[in-house]
Amino acid sequence: MRKIVLLTVLNICAALAIVAQGAPQIMVSATSLDFGDGYNGYNEYRTLVVSGIDLTDDINLSLQGNSPIDYIIKSSKTITPEQAAEGAEVVISFYPMNEGMRWATLVLSSPGAQDVKVTLKGNGIKTSAFLIPDQESMSFETAVMRPVFKRLVVHRRDFDGWLAAAPFDPFDPVYLNPRISATLQGDCDFSLMGITMCRPAADSLVLIVRYRPLTVGTHTAQIILTGYKAHPVTVDLEGTAFMPETGDVDGDGEINIMDVTSLVDLLINLDEEEGLPPYADADDDGEVSVGDITRLIDNVLTAR
Repeated sequence: MRKIVLLTVLNICAALAIVAQGAPQIMVSATSLDFGDGYNGYNEYRTLVVSGIDLTDDINLSLQGNSPIDYIIKSSKTITPEQAAEGAEVVISFYPMNEGMRWATLVLSSPGAQDVKVTLKGNGIKTSAFLIPDQESMSFETAVMRPVFKRLVVHRRDFDGWLAAAPFDPFDPVYLNPRISATLQGDCDFSLMGITMCRPAADSLVLIVRYRPLTVGTHTAQIILTGYKAHPVTVDLEGTAFMPETGDVDGDGEINIMDVTSLVDLLINLDEEEGLPPYADADDDGEVSVGDITRLIDNVLTAR
């Protein structure tokens, strides 16, 4: 009995200490988010402001309910007490993979605080629009730091919007309602060249894919094509990079007059930010310059 009384007294003291400090609380700007109609494969975004007081640990965000697969937490899934004190924005995307009403619950939890739940509601609508790339995958091979380019053509069917490809930021007001966007995920050795658009009268979109590897080995990425009323489509990219011997500027396995031409081209189109490949340093002086052209010509003539 004495032990039970002691434990009870300790529990009461702990509770009083919590009350004195202030119990941790999580607060949200809305208890429900309605995303309206969403076409399969098209993102709708809503923003929620999360705040908290007297938190002792991070707020963790998770998706539960009937259709959590149709929603994505685009921002961080944890909020620190410092961020919560200032009011943190949480971005939720409705990305319906199925038709009909899609329900889910955003659960916010933190040690010592009562869980807060936000109801998510959206209506998934089937679409008949299709994007058809002329290749399902693309492979590249080149020397380190030497760029190669390939073309990807994206056709469309049953689609009445614009086609657009760009380094795509869904939070940029310019792209709030993109018709089609091409984004790149994966190794930074790949890039999409520029911004391309074609009006509804056009039947296809041409993308230029650049592969400029910085390290030896295999690199991978994906082009993700998404858009209004269109099913998402991915194109896999794989690149292989090798290091040629010194003087083999064009990376063809031989040192000949074509390497001189390639070196001249590199120097004329020098990009200070990207630099030049080490194997172009024919005179081994630690930098690639005009002097390497003379040494490379001497090497070619000597080899003959």
